[in-house]
Amino acid sequence: MSCESHPHSPDELTTQALGASELFCLTCLRLWVEECIDAGHRETGWRDGFTQAGIPTASVHAFDMFMTIISKTAQRPIDVRKSTCSCMSQDEARFLGMIAAVQAGCFPMFQNLLAEWLPVTAIRAATMPIAMLAGALDACSLRLQTPAKSDKPNAFTADRLARIDQGSHQIH
Repeated sequence: MSCESHPHSPDELTTQALGASELFCLTCLRLWVEECIDAGHRETGWRDGFTQAGIPTASVHAFDMFMTIISKTAQRPIDVRKSTCSCMSQDEARFLGMIAAVQAGCFPMFQNLLAEWLPVTAIRAATMPIAMLAGALDACSLRLQTPAKSDKPNAFTADRLARIDQGSHQIH
C-alpha cells in the first residue's frame, strides 16, 4: 500500500502504526472523501464498514453530517490521502485526535483541534454529530487512543500534528 501522489518522508506516520479503531476511522474518512471527489466513485464502502462494525445508522448519518460540515465550512484545504496510501497526513492525525478527544470527554481539546479547520460557528454545529459518532464507536468497542496517552511509538503526537504534509486530496 503506497501512494505516489506525494513525497513520503521516513519519519511519517504510517497506517501500520495504527490500532484497529484508528485504522477504521481513517479508512472511513478516506473513503468518504474519495466518494465526494469522484462522482463516478459512488458507494465506496464507508457505509458498509459502519454496518459491519455494528454502528447504528443514525451514527452513519452523524459521520456524514460531521464530514459535510467540514467540507462546506473549512477555512483551508484539508489534507486527506488516498485510501491506498500507507502514510497519514497531519490533518488525518488531527481527525483521529478529534474523535479520541471526544471519546475521552475532552471537548476543549476537540474544539482546539477543529479550530484549525473551521470557524467557531461551524465548530458548534459539528459538536453534536461528532459526539454521536464518538459514542457509537465507543459502544462498539472502537475506542481511539488520545494523542497524549498513546504508547505506540509512531502515534499521532502533538509534534507530529504540527508537521505540514502534502497530500493527494484536499477537502474544500
